[in-house]
Amino acid sequence: MKAIVFHGAGSDPDHIKWLREPLEEFGYSVYAPKYNTLEEALRLSSLDKYDLYAGFSLGGAAALISSALYGGPAIAVGAPADRFIQALWLKIHEENSFQKSLFKELVNLLGTDPLENPLPYIKTSVIYYIERIKDPVLLIQGREDPIVRPFHSLILEEFLKKKGVRVEVVIIDGMKHAPAQHHKRLLREVIHKFLSSLR
Repeated sequence: MKAIVFHGAGSDPDHIKWLREPLEEFGYSVYAPKYNTLEEALRLSSLDKYDLYAGFSLGGAAALISSALYGGPAIAVGAPADRFIQALWLKIHEENSFQKSLFKELVNLLGTDPLENPLPYIKTSVIYYIERIKDPVLLIQGREDPIVRPFHSLILEEFLKKKGVRVEVVIIDGMKHAPAQHHKRLLREVIHKFLSSLR
């Protein structure tokens, strides 16, 4: 069994050991590439046939879109459903906040403010591809996430359930955007339970 696992934006594969290791323990051969853009992540997904896609934050969006494009189950942690809504959420924060700096990075990456031209945000959103997702999905979300609010997972859950896709949402109390050390055991249990259900 082969899995591809994507890190979050501006990060690297070493920062998602907590996501890679449960898959490896379950018997997956895991490829965790370094990438810079969503488009690059999707291109990497297209180069081989994977049995599972997984990712954190932007990487979670890449995993879900890869599932839509290439087929296969997906695990997404802290993934935004809609980059347009996500950008507007980040934009309203104070000038020197971490959220505002992420907004500026997103504008720089996509080349436009979302209110001036929303199309690049819409076309790189999971929700844009939602009708093509057919395989089981696990969405994990921190209840206290200040970057990707929990409603993103709930929106995805509603859409996928309406389409008849098997989807499980786990919202973890006390977890922010990335899991802390004390969340990792629960994450492992949740991931292993999902993987067992695929057999």
